[in-house]
Amino acid sequence: MPDMDYLTVDQLKAVLGISKPQFDDALQLAISAASRQIDEHCNDQFWKDDAPTARIFQVSNARRLMLPSFATTSGLVVAVDMDDSGSFETTWTAGVNYQATPPSPRPGWPFTELVTLGSSYFPGARDGYFGRPDLGFTSPGYYRDYGYGNDWYPNSQRARVQVTAQWGWPAVPAPVIQACQVQAIDYFKSKELTGSSYGGMATGIRGYLSGCNEMACALLMSYRSHVVA
Repeated sequence: MPDMDYLTVDQLKAVLGISKPQFDDALQLAISAASRQIDEHCNDQFWKDDAPTARIFQVSNARRLMLPSFATTSGLVVAVDMDDSGSFETTWTAGVNYQATPPSPRPGWPFTELVTLGSSYFPGARDGYFGRPDLGFTSPGYYRDYGYGNDWYPNSQRARVQVTAQWGWPAVPAPVIQACQVQAIDYFKSKELTGSSYGGMATGIRGYLSGCNEMACALLMSYRSHVVA
């Protein structure tokens, strides 16, 4: 099974009562398509990266950064670009500069954001006061950065927070696996689609294949995530 898929070919064959290998490629394609449809629908990934990887983020809130789901704080590294140089020169300390939240996720659920602690602020968020009239600069030339002396920096759209984490969920939830099964069956049976119906073999999609199966959508309702910029 590809690492990013939520079902194996053998699992789907058992559900469909298929024992011969002639449909294996079609079943794998249906599973992969269903898995990626779930990711798109939920704006999340339920598969877990093999190792921590770095991603960079722009911030709109100096005290809170919503992130893609990450499975563990093991290997978590937060580095910031305080001087807008394009280099993440300052590495923060957990429990001093930031905290991963929720502090104690529900069993099987991931972490989803970082909050700053004490006098630490995510750089790049604006305080709403544009311009520097005392130096002759007016909006949108300069803005005042949060924290660290409220230094002034040229107006920049640079992403200034780098987070290294093991992205994804600790384990794939059972409803996600079930939703993948339902959706994959529909995708597999689409080979028998004629016109706008399955000839009675649909498992939930009515008409054209335009989105998530309604039963799969119901299973995924609690797992739809926030949008991360």
